[in-house]
Amino acid sequence: MTTVTHRRRTESVLSESKPIFKVIRFTVEPATEFLATADQLHQRRIKPLIVRGYADMMLRGEWTLTNDAICKDVRGRLINGRHRLSAIVLADEEMPGIAIDMLVGLNLPLDSMVATDKGAARSFGDQFMIQGEKYAHALAATINVELGFEANGDWHPPAGARATFPRFQEFLDDYPELREIIPAWSGAAKNGRFPVPVVASLWRRMSEVATEEEADDFWAGVLNGVNLYDGDPRVVLRDRVAQTKRFNQSMPRRIMIGLTVKTWNYWRAGQSVSTKSLIFRATDTVRPLS
Repeated sequence: MTTVTHRRRTESVLSESKPIFKVIRFTVEPATEFLATADQLHQRRIKPLIVRGYADMMLRGEWTLTNDAICKDVRGRLINGRHRLSAIVLADEEMPGIAIDMLVGLNLPLDSMVATDKGAARSFGDQFMIQGEKYAHALAATINVELGFEANGDWHPPAGARATFPRFQEFLDDYPELREIIPAWSGAAKNGRFPVPVVASLWRRMSEVATEEEADDFWAGVLNGVNLYDGDPRVVLRDRVAQTKRFNQSMPRRIMIGLTVKTWNYWRAGQSVSTKSLIFRATDTVRPLS
């Protein structure tokens, strides 16, 4: 009984300590010291991909001060920020002496970790929306498709370590026309049973290798059935997608992209195509747009 009373009295004293928030410039030494105080029992495991992604942002000078604080509770245990602090340690291996400003909260209540873990991370679409972007989630999804191609040339999703919001913002700065492409094609894409990000990304790239008029004509045929002709490869693509939807199946995005790219190349070359020849398997490589 005495032990329980003593523990409660101790926790009561600790709970009276007021939280303090301040900005600290972290180098590898203080980051390591903070990490040594982590509450290993109650925290989730470190995810190397997240640490690598944060470190890359720091090395590129993209890390900015945010309101998400590195936190210690009233007992001095680190309860939030292990991934960011681990990223500083990792970044220091490649750029010795790197220093990153972080908001730090000290003397947080003992139950603050529980409240923190109930939150949900904002998606890149959410972050675009906060910035006032229209079609924010479609923008984020389209850029994700684009970065997949940039990362490996084969439209695979980008590795988690590279998919950082500053990289998404940088891509939008380089290709601001996406803000106009997405609303221009979103209605037709949905009617034609194609994901908007696939249409927007491919339209942009098709207009680069050919002309905007050719990209318009291609997608008008695929999505709306405009100006189709006998042997038109776009007819086969339309039928393939419609058949998938008819059986309530979902065509994997990369396979849809592979089929569309093949259709575009056949169409630009003036070639007819049969249903049997318009095939794309998961193990196939997406050919470049011609």
